[in-house]
Amino acid sequence: MALLSEIEKVQAQGVGVTPESLKIAENACLILPIHSKLDQAAEALRGTGKIGTTGRGIGPAYEDKAGRRAPAHLRPRAPGPREAKTGSDAGAPQPHPRSLRHRADGARRHLKPLAEVTPKLLPYAAPVWRILEKAREENRRILFEGAQE
Repeated sequence: MALLSEIEKVQAQGVGVTPESLKIAENACLILPIHSKLDQAAEALRGTGKIGTTGRGIGPAYEDKAGRRAPAHLRPRAPGPREAKTGSDAGAPQPHPRSLRHRADGARRHLKPLAEVTPKLLPYAAPVWRILEKAREENRRILFEGAQE
C-alpha cells in the first residue's frame, strides 16, 4: 500500500510518524489492488479516447466511495431473506451456486491485502473532523493534504 510505503520512507529519513502525529479520517477511501486493475482495464478499453489516468485506481476507488459501495461490493451477495419475502428480486435471474462460490473466492482474494494492512492502518484512524473543528475553535494553524496522485 502506497501510504505505508510513504510512512516507512519518511521514518527512514528520521521523521517520527506515529498515530499521534498522523491522523487518517476514519471514513477515508482506500485504493485497493482491484481499483488499479479496474482503472487500467477501463483506460485500455477507451482506445484512442483514453483520458490519461495514472492507472493507480484513484478514479474507481472514488467511484466506490461516492456510490457507497466501498468495500461492500467486494463481498459476495445473495438475496437476503427480506428480499425473498418482498420479492424485490422477483424476475431477476438467480446466481448458480458455483457462481456464488466463484464470487466468494474472488472476494477473498481481493480482501486478503486489505486484511493484511488493516492492523497497520487502524492506529492512525480517527474522527479527523472533530480534531479539525477543535483546532479551528482554538484558532490553530491547520495543514491539509489532498493530493490526487
